[in-house]
Amino acid sequence: MQPRWEMVESRPHEEIERLSRQAHVPYTIARILLNRGMDTPDAIERFFNPSPAQLHDPFLLPGMSKAVDRIIEALQNRERIAIYGDYDVDGITSVSMLYLFLRDLGGEVIAYIPDRQNEGYGISQAGPRRSQEAGRSTRHLGGWRHHLHCGGALRAVIGP
Repeated sequence: MQPRWEMVESRPHEEIERLSRQAHVPYTIARILLNRGMDTPDAIERFFNPSPAQLHDPFLLPGMSKAVDRIIEALQNRERIAIYGDYDVDGITSVSMLYLFLRDLGGEVIAYIPDRQNEGYGISQAGPRRSQEAGRSTRHLGGWRHHLHCGGALRAVIGP
């Protein structure tokens, strides 16, 4: 089944201008936010600066408790942690953020972003192996790997 794109009708220019002015955001941002149902300065403020109560509980994700326990164990045992992500903006951002966080906690961390030309998009059979090889070349000691933002194909490549 082919995806079907549905174009959203743009809101009236005056409405976009009003929100842009009231919320102190550029016109284009106001237009995008209006198209996503945020039609007041308060709604935009909550979107850009959410309170913790507005965020989803990450422990609702399957396996999150087990993953957190394993990260803590790896940090306590001074295991090397390899982080594997993809090369789009949110993949690179998530790898960078986790890398810096774990490093600040004293972790020995390496990051691996696949080569777009040679490995394609998403996780590949070769990707985790290459991240492990990169870790070995920098004294990899059989540490633990964490895969970020790799989509639904991850389970098929590395297993549950």
